[in-house]
Amino acid sequence: MRATDLMTTGVITVDENATVPEAAKLLATHGISAVPVVDEDDRVIGMVSEGDLLHRAETGTERRRLWWLEMVGDPKLILSANRD
Repeated sequence: MRATDLMTTGVITVDENATVPEAAKLLATHGISAVPVVDEDDRVIGMVSEGDLLHRAETGTERRRLWWLEMVGDPKLILSANRD
């Protein structure tokens, strides 16, 4: 089996200047999980997927980082934790 056996030919795309809510509405309206992003010449320049839309500030679902991840990511916090 090859990619051509699985691909969709009537591709729905989104303009590179589309907003996050516009892209989300397009996915929901068409029941698709991803959409190619195209430039003004209809060249594919990227993809937006459902996963890209999860936990976004624009949709009010931004995920807070776990405190221990922030500590691991910042050497100053690790040093100050060792002093206590």
